Amino acid sequence: MAVVLAVAWGMTDGEKAPLLFKGGLFLHSVGAALLIVVIAQVPGTHAARCAGSRQPRRLGEWSYSLYLWHWPVYLVLLPRLSWLGEWGALAVAVGVSLAAAAATKRYVEDPVRFRSGWARGRRGPAAVAALALAGLALWLLIPVPAAGAGTVDVDQLR
Repeated sequence: MAVVLAVAWGMTDGEKAPLLFKGGLFLHSVGAALLIVVIAQVPGTHAARCAGSRQPRRLGEWSYSLYLWHWPVYLVLLPRLSWLGEWGALAVAVGVSLAAAAATKRYVEDPVRFRSGWARGRRGPAAVAALALAGLALWLLIPVPAAGAGTVDVDQLR
């Protein structure tokens, strides 16, 4: 099932495929859910051991931060890395997204979740203000995405 999902994603035009928005995402979600059910029912298989190994679990721990970072990184970085080719630019964007997600989990999510010193007492509001200022500075420093980056042609969806 994992191979079928990967092949289906690879054979289509990824996020640019018009069929993705006409039931393709739903079918992909159903396939992923079926894969999870099968793995949960037969936990001793090679596929189940691979899915439960360290790397997928770590990716699951980073998933929220990755969700927050992947799209802005792709919009800003991919158009500027065209000289690396499609796969090279994608590899760099994935690496930057993963690094940003790992840093966000370690330095923002975990301290708040585990009530680190900077998240308690009088230092908490100061830390939040510093993070907000850093976010604002980052927002002001990031260039405007290239025209057409990350857009969907609505006419193809009909």
